[in-house]
Amino acid sequence: TILICTSLFGLTACAGSDGDVEALSAQVAELTEQLEGANDEIAELEAEKAEQSAEITSLKADLETLRAEKIALESEKVSLEEEITNLETETARLKALMDGNSTALLEEISKLEEQVETLEAKVASLNSTKEDLEARIVRLNDTVTNLEALVGEINEASAKKDEEIAALRNCLKDIHSFKDGICIICGKESEKAYT
Repeated sequence: TILICTSLFGLTACAGSDGDVEALSAQVAELTEQLEGANDEIAELEAEKAEQSAEITSLKADLETLRAEKIALESEKVSLEEEITNLETETARLKALMDGNSTALLEEISKLEEQVETLEAKVASLNSTKEDLEARIVRLNDTVTNLEALVGEINEASAKKDEEIAALRNCLKDIHSFKDGICIICGKESEKAYT
């Protein structure tokens, strides 16, 4: 909070006339109001930046989880494809051994073919799930990119407000209100003593 001259003598020491004192007081009040407004805007920008940064962190964690899930699905798919290849090889071997009259062999082949169909359906399901995960990863990457751009804009706005505040403070340093030989605004010593 910026202090203002509290005594007529102090005001006279700052400016020299009532009109000058009133003008300086009005200028101090206006600059103080601008400074407080800028501080409020910076606080809002910082809060928004913190919220967006937390959301980015959460989304990145979700993204890593999805990537891990995708890797696990790809590994499972490879395993199932190997199992399908083995079953198809076994089916071909049994068909080669079959003489056409063996009911047991026909039933075993039928079971193996059913297993192959079931595994192929699982692979198709895994492929669909993988595609969905890849689409979600793309969307999350886009969201993270957008949020990081927004945080960049917030940082730029905050930096501009910091510059405005610095300018306001520099302006206020040129307005002195001496009391007991010390300016109550900036702490500067007066050039001559007052009694």
